[in-house]
Amino acid sequence: MSQDDVPQSLRTAADSDRPRGILTPSDRDFLLGRKTDYTDHSKKQKRNRIRRRVRNAVLDFSILFEYLEERDR
Repeated sequence: MSQDDVPQSLRTAADSDRPRGILTPSDRDFLLGRKTDYTDHSKKQKRNRIRRRVRNAVLDFSILFEYLEERDR
């Protein structure tokens, strides 16, 4: 999927040059179908790493919500 194929509302999110957030640039390329040279096993590993990182990010957000000062939200 090229940048032109991404809906306008997701263009900033889908930018491969954007620094890492929860997803790495490689994760974004994988999920958007920009990178397809994965074996079945490496696809499973990639999805598993993404799942674990997202789960941990959600847990981190609960800490941020409770303890991050209002001015920093």
